[in-house]
Amino acid sequence: MKNNEMTLENLEEMLRTFRIPYLEWGKGNSKTLVHLLKEIKERETTIQEEEGKLVRSVSVSYVDVFYQNENGMTYKLLENRQEFRDGRVRRRPYLIGSIAEKMKSGEDSQEAAYRALSEELGINERYILHNKRVREIEEDSPSYPGLSSRFKNYLSEVTLPRKNVRLEGYVEEQRDKNTFWIWKPINEKNEKYRR
Repeated sequence: MKNNEMTLENLEEMLRTFRIPYLEWGKGNSKTLVHLLKEIKERETTIQEEEGKLVRSVSVSYVDVFYQNENGMTYKLLENRQEFRDGRVRRRPYLIGSIAEKMKSGEDSQEAAYRALSEELGINERYILHNKRVREIEEDSPSYPGLSSRFKNYLSEVTLPRKNVRLEGYVEEQRDKNTFWIWKPINEKNEKYRR
């Protein structure tokens, strides 16, 4: 079955077959089965059997977002938290960039980065993105525990002009959650926030 034809029932059956504990999802930091189906339907994620196990494949475009104030102090935007409508709060200190978007099938990392700036921060200008690195990892996903996930992560960075900077931070409102970002100061000697 093609991923874009996947139904909730098909997905549940597949996860049961591979003994993935999807009934535990939607608690703590994990997302729900419906979230996974949405990722599949929107062509952000594929799942397939590989060497006897089920693997989720995702390409992600991360963007480190910076700005410099009039005194020359540099700040980096960091995700502070996600607040789900069901009351859960999720913090993700493991993120490798300020913002991120799962890349859709056929989309390149730069287009996904511009989409992230637009959807998450409301910034539609196309500022110069500096590509930093690409990293591939496979791990048990914090979003879908028990499901092996292969990530191809693209990281770039952008420095915003002051006119686009909301000093109070940013909030992305979605149907199921709100995501909050805050600015943290950095300097060249202590790059703690340049993850």
